[in-house]
Amino acid sequence: MDWTNPRDGAEDQDQDGLTALEEFKRNSDPQKPGDPNIVLDDWRFVEIYRPIRPLVFKNRPAGGKLQVQYKGKGNFVSENEVIKDGAKPVYKIGALTVKMLPVWNPRLNRSNNVDRSELAMTDLLANEEFFIVFGQTNYEKRVVARVMPKGANDETNVTVGTELLLKSVKKNAVVKSLDADAKTWSCTVGAIEYSGAAER
Repeated sequence: MDWTNPRDGAEDQDQDGLTALEEFKRNSDPQKPGDPNIVLDDWRFVEIYRPIRPLVFKNRPAGGKLQVQYKGKGNFVSENEVIKDGAKPVYKIGALTVKMLPVWNPRLNRSNNVDRSELAMTDLLANEEFFIVFGQTNYEKRVVARVMPKGANDETNVTVGTELLLKSVKKNAVVKSLDADAKTWSCTVGAIEYSGAAER
C-alpha cells in the first residue's frame, strides 16, 4: 500500500473480492489474484481419490438371471431390478450387451474368444449411469474430493463442475480439476483460479 494515498486501502487491485487493507492484514499480496486462497477460508479438501464401486459381474447363464456380486454377496437379477444395501436401493440393473473379444493365446498358438459383456447400471445414490464388464471389478475413472465446510464436521463428496459456496466472500467456487495421483485440486472464482493439496 502507498502511505501517500489514503484511498488505496479500499481498492481491490487484483479483483479477488478483498480490499488492499484486508489483504495487508492477512499478509497476502494485493496485486496477486489467488492470494490469499479464499476457497480455503470456507472449505477443507480432506481427500481426493478414485472411488471403487463394490460390484462384480459374476455370471450370465443363458436365459437365466444375471449374477452380480455386491459387497461380496451374490445377487441374481434381471433388467430393471435393483440391488439393495439393506433396505436402501443403491443400483439399478440396465441392459446387457454381449461382447466376445478375441484374445491371443500363445500356449495354443491361436486366439480365444473372451467374454467381455457389458451390463448397464445406474448408481441410484449418485444418479449416474455406468457399466460393469463381465468378470471385472468396476474401477471408477472419475475422481472425487471429500470436502468439509470450515467449522463443521459434515463431509460431502464433490466432482469437477461442483459449485461450493464461499460464505466469507458471498461467491461460488467451481471445482475445475481434481488429481487423484498428485492429490491436488483447483477451483475458479470468477476468472481467478485457486489451487491446493488435499489433507490426505
